[in-house]
Amino acid sequence: MLALGLTFGCGDRKAAGPTTVPDHPPGHAGPGDHAGHAGHAGHAGHAGHPGSGAMPAPGRGAEFAITCGPDAQKVFDQGFFFLHNMDYAKARRAFETAATNHASCAMLHWGVAMTYFQPLWPGQPTAESLKNGTAAVERAKASSAKASARERDYVAAVAAFYDGGDKVDHQTRSKSWAAAQKVLAERYPDDVEAQAFSGLARLATMDKSDKTYAASRGVAEEMEKLLVKKPDHPGLMHYLLHAYDNPAYANQAVEVARKYEAVTPDGAHALHMPSHIHVRLGNWKEVVDWNIKSAAAALKNPAGDRISRDFLHALDYMTYGYLQMGDDEQAKQMVGKIDPATKYELSSGPAAYGLAATPARYAIERRAWAEAAALVPRKVDYNWDQYPWAEAVIHAARGLGAARTKDLKSAEKSLVELDRLKPLVDAPWWQKRVQIERDVVAAWIAHGRRDYKKAEELFRRAGQLETAAGKDSVEPGHVISANEELGDFLLDRKRPADALQVFKTVLDESPRRFHSVSSAARAAELAGRHPEAKAYYAQLLEISTATTTRPARAQALAYLAKHP
Repeated sequence: MLALGLTFGCGDRKAAGPTTVPDHPPGHAGPGDHAGHAGHAGHAGHAGHPGSGAMPAPGRGAEFAITCGPDAQKVFDQGFFFLHNMDYAKARRAFETAATNHASCAMLHWGVAMTYFQPLWPGQPTAESLKNGTAAVERAKASSAKASARERDYVAAVAAFYDGGDKVDHQTRSKSWAAAQKVLAERYPDDVEAQAFSGLARLATMDKSDKTYAASRGVAEEMEKLLVKKPDHPGLMHYLLHAYDNPAYANQAVEVARKYEAVTPDGAHALHMPSHIHVRLGNWKEVVDWNIKSAAAALKNPAGDRISRDFLHALDYMTYGYLQMGDDEQAKQMVGKIDPATKYELSSGPAAYGLAATPARYAIERRAWAEAAALVPRKVDYNWDQYPWAEAVIHAARGLGAARTKDLKSAEKSLVELDRLKPLVDAPWWQKRVQIERDVVAAWIAHGRRDYKKAEELFRRAGQLETAAGKDSVEPGHVISANEELGDFLLDRKRPADALQVFKTVLDESPRRFHSVSSAARAAELAGRHPEAKAYYAQLLEISTATTTRPARAQALAYLAKHP
């Protein structure tokens, strides 16, 4: 079911009226009228080869001269390009297509192996993916007699991920691969590709709780230096955007986000990537605009007979952006695009998360607690068993909705589900995330039983964990913000000054969030801190659409009229 009629509204933004996603992505211009560079077309897709779309001119984008002849090189170039854009399905098709005619080409098998794990995405490869990736490595090794020393070293690096079979956990695999990529980069200091993949590996294994962002900054500095040599390299731009995806450095990445589109104008993931930066800055119009384009490109390039995971990823970001503007009607339309009768690309962490998070955040951001409590787990057919951390999002939202509506028995059932799912989560960061969500639900249950001391202890523990852990790249924002829930609790307990400090903590990490801004304004007002209240209410008017039905905007207008 690929023919989804998509009309995305723009609220009261500058481009008034609906924006309809056409058959082709809307030009090559991003927000701010940045035009793509026509001269970067390069390999425009080879007839009879998988995939299509503009590619950079030789010598300017990604390059790796393989020792397998010009015909293999042409398709390898395309797969290599897709690999750097994390378009893994297309990359695999390209490498496998070429390998049918060039079975003795080690680097084609290397490329296949590289597509069976996705370093920056949550979740881990399935048993089948590990089996297929290992087989590709073995084919690459068997073909190494004709390969160059450099090619053999690349094969050895990817082999490090698969060493140990299914007896090795995913975190150990990732660290082994990162160590091997580091060795490769040190052996070939002038090899841009080796440095790029090493940067990616460092991002995949860095400590997300490090608020100095030293690892991210180190990768960013390396990518920036390499971009001087290769200004149109898609991988360098892509990994640089991920390196800048944090509160400290996001404002330095706006320009490279625009340039990335020019290099990859038809890539759904590339068109989505700038929104990682705009989410960090609270630029909600830009978050929506980029993901309108990403969703269009995703529908243009389905994953076989299934909707691409990029569509669901873009949909979640669009929903989040609309909700932060208070444009609940447009957010509702985005949620309605998730159709249980539609087949979606399987075995994708971003897809699983989008399916769970989009309807959950639509209810929670609007404080529609009864809707949250009524959410249906596994509403869309998907391989959920592979993504317990994504399924947990729905159960946590259900529990929060139930607890907030004083249905404590139902809330406790959600705790049981979260306790069941948490041990199944392989990634430590997502294990903590499930624990945070569980603590929030348990805190509201304690609140419902008037055990306010226990409630505050749970809220504060969850909030501290959340602040330390930061945000995962698959999320535009947390579906449940522990610190926002703590702030709401403190307002309920008539402690507005304390609540204000908590909402400030949220805004330090996630600026211009609708609920935190409106609640900070209300807390400041109740605490008698009128200059701060005035500033927050003014900011709420800046970020929210004039047509929002949420009462917070009317409250802001009334306050500012009274305190000009």
